[in-house]
Amino acid sequence: MAHYRKIDVRIWNDAKFIALSNSGKLIFLFLITHPQMTALGAMRATPQGLAAELKMDIEAFAEAFDEVLSQGLAKDDRGACCIWLPNFLRYQSAESPNVLRNWSKQVEYIPECELKARAIAGLRDYAEGLSEGFRKAFREAFPKDIPESVSSKQRAVNPSHDVGTLAREKFLRASNSTKGGSAENLAGQGDEGVTWS
Repeated sequence: MAHYRKIDVRIWNDAKFIALSNSGKLIFLFLITHPQMTALGAMRATPQGLAAELKMDIEAFAEAFDEVLSQGLAKDDRGACCIWLPNFLRYQSAESPNVLRNWSKQVEYIPECELKARAIAGLRDYAEGLSEGFRKAFREAFPKDIPESVSSKQRAVNPSHDVGTLAREKFLRASNSTKGGSAENLAGQGDEGVTWS
């Protein structure tokens, strides 16, 4: 079954998107359209793996990915290998309650972490703004306790998400030590202690 993503052409008028370099824009569009991106706007991925997929220089990718994070267009949990796009559901609506029910099957592909909880909470908030059929579908598909809405404090860009020179150097050292085209490098493994976010 083919997967489709909607990209609103007004993205080219969005101040956060416009502020990105061309590489930052590429990375953000890559995240939106990535085949592993779930309908909840979260996926299992590492920056190293994504850089390898784009055949992009590690340092250039790190710099551009930092732009995306600093604009709040994406959140990254390095320890859980999870990336989440907070506004994804705003543009990727469910056409029917049954579609929303089916989205629950994709939750298992998102690593257990705070970003997964926030993605599910975002879906609940999305469903609450729709008809009773969608609300009922959400309750049936996600019967477990769902965290409360993401607070404004949580929405604020966390200062720890800034990529500093030291973090970038650690990342490059870790990447250089795993170079050689091995599956481990392409999967983004071997980066313990590296913090971009």
